Amino acid sequence: MQDDITGWNEWNDAFNGIEELSSPNELHGILTGIVCVTQAPTLEQWQAILDSLQVPELSAEALQLLADEAEDIAASLHDDELDYLPMLPDDQHLLGERVDALADWCAGVVVVMKPNGLSTCKMWLQLNSKRKMTMKRAS
Repeated sequence: MQDDITGWNEWNDAFNGIEELSSPNELHGILTGIVCVTQAPTLEQWQAILDSLQVPELSAEALQLLADEAEDIAASLHDDELDYLPMLPDDQHLLGERVDALADWCAGVVVVMKPNGLSTCKMWLQLNSKRKMTMKRAS
């Protein structure tokens, strides 16, 4: 199965069961949308983004997986070959399951691209940047 090669199994295992999201595919869509409109978030910025989506606190490994995937997407989107692919289940899954996953992924991208989505995303990043500056000044 290609799921192991693409990382979909690991992604699905790490983020399946988050009630605030329709599926791990929606989270990957959100991640992709964020990277399309701004820079790849840091671990701290991811935590702020997830907090605003009311997602329960994730493990350090799951947060690192998010940050690593964001960096990979950013590199793929800036590469001349543009070899980006959304992380979706492979052809071994039932067609209905694959269609649902694609719909969830698209919904995640739309969350970021909708009129308030972009400003909310920028707000998350600005808020976290301001926190870092305040922390540097205090130390």
